[in-house]
Amino acid sequence: MDQTERVRLALEGDIAQRHLTLDEARQFDAAISVRIDEAVARADFASAPLPNFAAASPDLHRVLADLAGAQFDARRQQSRHR
Repeated sequence: MDQTERVRLALEGDIAQRHLTLDEARQFDAAISVRIDEAVARADFASAPLPNFAAASPDLHRVLADLAGAQFDARRQQSRHR
């Protein structure tokens, strides 16, 4: 089995990437990069809905309150054990 065949099998998932030689891994990475570039070129980003970043982002005040509460609880437990 030649190097090109092994890279093709890795792309198809028949050979684990960890079993590729360094040269084969470089060819594998190049092939994946080409596939990603082609997919991006064909993608229609204009029709994709925008994500709701407000729903995905944490409330900073809530995060700070949680951190402060955790620090307060840790200090309280430390003082109990003294």
